[in-house]
Amino acid sequence: EDLLEHYRPVKEAKERHGISFGQAHAPFPVYVDGREEENEYLMQMVEKELAIMQYLGCPALVVHPYCSEDKQHEKEVNLAIYRRLMPAAKKYGVKVCLENMFRVINGRCVAAACGTAEEACWYLDTLNEEAGEEVFGYCFDVGHANLCSRDIHQELLTLGHRLTILHIHDNDGFYDLHQIPYTQKHDWEKIPWTDWEGFITALKEIDYQGTLNFETYAGLKG
Repeated sequence: EDLLEHYRPVKEAKERHGISFGQAHAPFPVYVDGREEENEYLMQMVEKELAIMQYLGCPALVVHPYCSEDKQHEKEVNLAIYRRLMPAAKKYGVKVCLENMFRVINGRCVAAACGTAEEACWYLDTLNEEAGEEVFGYCFDVGHANLCSRDIHQELLTLGHRLTILHIHDNDGFYDLHQIPYTQKHDWEKIPWTDWEGFITALKEIDYQGTLNFETYAGLKG
């Protein structure tokens, strides 16, 4: 109740100015190996955030998956994380969104947890089947997909109806720059590093109805 009261001015301003929230992002990470007391605190925090999202009328909360070089351990931890959040997500009617992650090996970005559409679909279908309803969705980060040399058009077609929200930003394929779309180009500034045409076409083909969220804070720095 104290937390909701803390956010009451935000709710009132939102209603006063006719603003809606398409999504929000939980702090990350939500799990660290060997730090069980902190992990329990983080889980309680995210559960409270789901209540706050309901109060503010925000339909989706991004919760980063845990990443590890040990894929079996990674899978076990992630299933435990999202199963823990399942009751709160159902109670408050807020969709928990997994996101495509990357990690760096020898200076190169490679797909990490949920970093491919196939792996993301497995997590989502497994968890939603257990929940008995669509409690979990997907946040497709265009910049992360580009860093990992994923076929953005095909990734979105594979995700299909599972795609819930977007993080839209540009980079040069090497660094997570969070720049404005179409600003990162090669071959004498003629060819975009990101397949924006494939991105837009795929959104049309899967009939995406969600918001277009731009994660381009770095492009606005003076």
